[in-house]
This record gives sequence, C-alpha cells and structure tokens, in this order.
Amino acid sequence: MEGEFTFEVLTNLDQISALRPIWESWQWHPNTEFNAFLLYLRFHQENACPYVIVVRFQGEPLALVVGRIESIQQRLCGMFKANVRSLTIFTGGILGKLPEGAVCGLIATLKETIQRGMAERVTFHNVRNDVGLLQQILANSKGSLLTSPIEWSQHWRLTIPKTSDELFARLSSNHRHFLRRMQKRLLKEFSDRVLFRSVRNVEEVEVISQHMEQVARKTYHRGMGVGYHDSEEMRQRLRLVANSGQLMAFLAYIDRSPEAFWVGSVNADSYYAWYTAYNPCLKNYDLGQLLLVYAIGILATEGVRYVDFGLGDALYKRRLCDENWQDGSVSLYPFSPKGLLLNLSQFAAYRANYVGKFLLQRAGVFGVVKRLWRQGFEKKSAQKVTEE
Repeated sequence: MEGEFTFEVLTNLDQISALRPIWESWQWHPNTEFNAFLLYLRFHQENACPYVIVVRFQGEPLALVVGRIESIQQRLCGMFKANVRSLTIFTGGILGKLPEGAVCGLIATLKETIQRGMAERVTFHNVRNDVGLLQQILANSKGSLLTSPIEWSQHWRLTIPKTSDELFARLSSNHRHFLRRMQKRLLKEFSDRVLFRSVRNVEEVEVISQHMEQVARKTYHRGMGVGYHDSEEMRQRLRLVANSGQLMAFLAYIDRSPEAFWVGSVNADSYYAWYTAYNPCLKNYDLGQLLLVYAIGILATEGVRYVDFGLGDALYKRRLCDENWQDGSVSLYPFSPKGLLLNLSQFAAYRANYVGKFLLQRAGVFGVVKRLWRQGFEKKSAQKVTEE
C-alpha cells in the first residue's frame, strides 16, 4: 500500500464508543467483543483503563489494536514482586486488517506510550505464528525495545462433520472403541438417570451458573485458581452472549446432579470453548468427552463449522482435532533499569520452566509428575468443598 499510515491512541470510553459500529463489524473473537470489553472495564474500573489504537490509511480506518492497561505484579528473579503498569493486547485484539507496512508505526506508537509513562510493559497475547505478525513485531522492535522470549502454546481446532457418524469415522479405531465402551459403561451404571442438555436462553443463565459452579469447585483447576468461577461478572458475561444468541452451554446430569459442562459462544462460524469441567469422581466414565461428542452433534445441526478449543495440549484435542498451530506471546520493555530487570526476570522464569520440563521429559516422568500435580490440586479443591 502506498501512502501514509496514521495512528491514534484512544483511552477515553466516549471516543472509543464512537468506533462501536466499526468495532462490531470487525470483531471475531469473544475476548474482544465490544460489550465484553466494556463489561470488564466496568468491573475492574479501579485498576484497568482502555487502550485502543486506530490505524488509518489516507484517513480511513484499517485496523483497531485493542488492549487495556492494568497494574499487575511481576515476580523478580523468583523472589520479589514488583508492581508493573502493563499494556496487554489480548487474544483477538487485532481487528480489521493490519498491513505489514503499518507494523513499524504501531511499534513506534507503543514505544511512545511507554516513554510517556502510561505503561512499563507491552504484551501481545497469543499471536498466531503462521500469519507473520509476530515476526514483524520482533523485527520492528529490534534496537528500540527489549523483547522477551516468545512463549509458545499449541492451539487446537476441530472442523465439525455433518453428523456424529462422520465424527466417529474420522477417529482412530482405538478411540472409537474407547468412546463406545465409555458410553456403554455409563449407561450400564446409570441407565436413564443420565441427562445431556444444551442451553442457549438467557432465562437459564442463573441456574446453569450455579450448576457449573457445583462442578468447577471440585476440579484441579479450582485448586490452581483458574477455570470457571461463578461471579456476578461471569453471569453478566453469559447474559450478554445469551441475549445476542451466541451462548452455547452443554451440561451433563446424573440423578439431576450436574457432573460435567462445556460453555462457550458462537462467533461467525466458530464455537469458542471458554471453560470445561467434570466431576473427578467420574473420571472412569470420561463424562467430559462424552458430553463433548454430544455438543459437537448439536453444533453441527446449528450450522457451526469449527470448534476452537483454544490453547493448551490435551489428549482429547489431539484425538479429535484436525487442525493445530502455534500461538506466541511476547512482551516488550523499555531500555531502562527497571525494564532490563523485568525482562531478565521473565527470561529467567521462561528458561527455568523450559529446562525443568525438558529434564522431566528426558527422565520419562513428565506425565507422572503432571498427574500427581493435578491430583494434589484436586485434593485441595475437595478439602475446601468439604470444609464449606
């Protein structure tokens, strides 16, 4: 493209709201939907402020770079914690089309933001590796900003077949046999006491929020402080997507007690899985995966083309998905004493994690350690449930 790109930084909600029609026409990921963006800011207004860069070419908007500035704590050399003003460009935060020629100006704008004291760190979260943007960010940051090591995560996606029979035909014979064996075991043990259902209506948000919490509080995710957590903010988020017709929640019940769930939203032709959980006491039935097969059948009838499972490796993803790629996250720091220390600390944490994982894999015990680690968090969650 020949001509000049311009970059306008907006931190005022009134100015940002004026872009709503363009934003909503470009949004493609649940993390950066306009209403979800406003909702987060409303619940975290004491600590978070909006940050949007409007990229224009010859006066016409080409792209929006969407993020927020928050005060976070970053560990220094594994011992101390420092308060850091962090600007995060989160997953799905590039809306519209950002040409390669505009990346240099984008990095210059972010550098100016740091120099003005608005932020001490800029982080791009989960940039898809095969689109070239991550490499352009690194190339244009060289010499002007410090860059952290890229933290890679595997991203998985399933192309939904037209029928459940087609899905089973795509699987390996061992996996087909395993799922059918789990189905028979579940029906033999519980018969007609098992119920799978899907939920889309806003009227049911209050009920399913409580039901999903009953499951999530028992899992190792809760012990780690991650995963689904029932809160007023989460309920309002669910109401937003339900009112827009995007909510798709799937729950499994045994004797009317909730035992597993998948919850997410439909954006364009994709179902984005937000959270999943199952009662660890029922792991011998693989209830979560059986519920997923049911969910895929429902999504197929709705005309949804993909299930986006997001980040992280898991056996069920490798067995079911027909597409995967690498997403990378990178942080940019200024050439200052604090910037050098923060970057060094992030590098040290990255290397320690990498070396530790490598040594465990080399010794052939990574899977065992991971399983014991999860069991420890499950026990922590179970103990807390008992105390409550």
